[in-house]
Amino acid sequence: MLKMRDGRLLEVHTAGDPTAPAIVFHHGTPSSVLTWKDWLPNVAARGLFAISSSRAGYGNSDRRAGRSFGDNVSDTADVLDYFGVKDFVSIGWSGGGPHALADTQDSRNRGAISLAGIAPFGDPALDFLAGMGEENEIEFGAAFSRVLPSRQDAWF
Repeated sequence: MLKMRDGRLLEVHTAGDPTAPAIVFHHGTPSSVLTWKDWLPNVAARGLFAISSSRAGYGNSDRRAGRSFGDNVSDTADVLDYFGVKDFVSIGWSGGGPHALADTQDSRNRGAISLAGIAPFGDPALDFLAGMGEENEIEFGAAFSRVLPSRQDAWF
């Protein structure tokens, strides 16, 4: 557990040498840092520093009131600062994809990859939630009602 600048605790797992180039792994929705537990040692064995954390409110990480995916950038920055990371690439799985892409706002970021990223939002020809689990429908539904209250019903 790592204490953030705002006092929250963030569940963080790492492997490798913090002075090496880093890869920050973002888990999907819903999930936690445990998504990447088997990957981190393999990344470290290749001479890289592997970092993963449970987003605010996931796993053992404290909640962050009013959090958006962009707020994760400051959490990632706090983790990078703690370990003294100078360069990193971010990778996000599923719902972690937007978080990985948001990391490009950090000047230390050298690239971002979204694996199995969520579908293009807003395309009228696409059923955005098709094939997702009920927990995703609930979470995305809550997000849609907050961001697009007049169109919430269009997604279910």
